Amino acid sequence: MTNRITISMPDEYVSEIDEIQKELKVSRSTVLRMAFETFIKEHRRSKLRKRAALMREEYLSNGDLNSMKDLDGDDFETI
Repeated sequence: MTNRITISMPDEYVSEIDEIQKELKVSRSTVLRMAFETFIKEHRRSKLRKRAALMREEYLSNGDLNSMKDLDGDDFETI
């Protein structure tokens, strides 16, 4: 399903979008959709990185978890 949205942005962004659209021979909507897709993917990656960092901190600071690396041979320090 596709939804229509209305956004406001500075003129210089619109000019840049129009240039890109002409270069790629696609619509404004396609350019904006591509930009949003890229932003959303990066935002998701950022959230995952933050969660992984928290897990790493927990792993390193929790003695019970830290002792498990002796059993499984894995260490977050080498990842």
